[in-house]
Amino acid sequence: MTRHQSLLADSEYMFRAVGQVMHLLEDTTQPQHVRNEQHLEGTIWQSTIEIYGNDHVRQLNYGDGSMLDWRGAGFIKLEDFWDRHLYNGTSSQPLIDNEDPTKPTSTLGLAEWCNGNFLGERHTYAEFFDKTSIKYYPFPSLTNTTQPQLKPGNLAGTVIDSITLRNHMTGDRVYISKTGAGVPVTHHSALNYLAVQNTPRLGGLQMQVGLTIHDDNVLSNYHDIFIPKAVKYSAGLLDYFFRGTIDVGLIGYDTNTMQYTNLIVNTSGQDFYGGAFYLLLETNGVRILIQSNSLSGTIASGASTNMIFPGPLPTNQSKLFLVYQGTIGVTNGNQALDPADANICIAANRVWIEQTKTYIYHPWLYEI
Repeated sequence: MTRHQSLLADSEYMFRAVGQVMHLLEDTTQPQHVRNEQHLEGTIWQSTIEIYGNDHVRQLNYGDGSMLDWRGAGFIKLEDFWDRHLYNGTSSQPLIDNEDPTKPTSTLGLAEWCNGNFLGERHTYAEFFDKTSIKYYPFPSLTNTTQPQLKPGNLAGTVIDSITLRNHMTGDRVYISKTGAGVPVTHHSALNYLAVQNTPRLGGLQMQVGLTIHDDNVLSNYHDIFIPKAVKYSAGLLDYFFRGTIDVGLIGYDTNTMQYTNLIVNTSGQDFYGGAFYLLLETNGVRILIQSNSLSGTIASGASTNMIFPGPLPTNQSKLFLVYQGTIGVTNGNQALDPADANICIAANRVWIEQTKTYIYHPWLYEI
């Protein structure tokens, strides 16, 4: 395998790896994935959430394609896209703050957000389980829904919507709406007839059996909310992966030593630490390494440094490229913000060459 083929293979693996990580992030918008609920395909536990998504893939709402402003949200490392350790179930305030546009830095990781706002098929409201149960999660809670308003024979304030039954007839169904502690969801769960008729005992075993998310109105609401969220976070994650940027310019050339000086500016928004810079010359599509210079210490975001490299200067048929590989984003002076990023981050750019031509002023030209 030639070096060119090797680099091509490496790039293919890189993009595949990025796609796989994005897939893992998107998976956290499936409530069963973040609520420890078994849902093995082909068994009685197979997921109605995933079945609905697969059956309606062409009709799903994928959002406006906007990207999460992860910098504005205060994300500084890979883990933040999943878990910022802001929500741990002791309070619903982080779920509330996440919905407040005036508090962008309170944005939750996707797993935190989904865990506290949506139900699994069996791991549902907090009131149904003992705190020692594997099915218990503090939120969502019935106290933040319309369930307390349900009274026998009086469904005022309750959402009632039409559904299509298995015999293709239409009917009406009563729904519990999530009204607080995070994302409002009109059809948060659905009740069957017995659960509605026994409302004084709602919250006990009878309601647990009579409550479900296996309902098209519920699953439609869920997908309308978490699919655009998955797209938004995935776009932000993609931007995070390619956050490494540099500006490189040739600012000096010594004709005696055949060496030239490059001005390197860190434009990544995060500090560079350690690693090395690699200068490559590309001619007719083939790149060769000219020199590598180790970076000892840090180049802060927005700061610059000069590095001297040997000739030759590029011709019309060749180009110069500078690549940095090291750590992007550090804390305590020399530690990677996320250990997963240590010493592997990349920033690259083509070297621009500033050409200056001196014109001599001739007074006689003015008279022409």
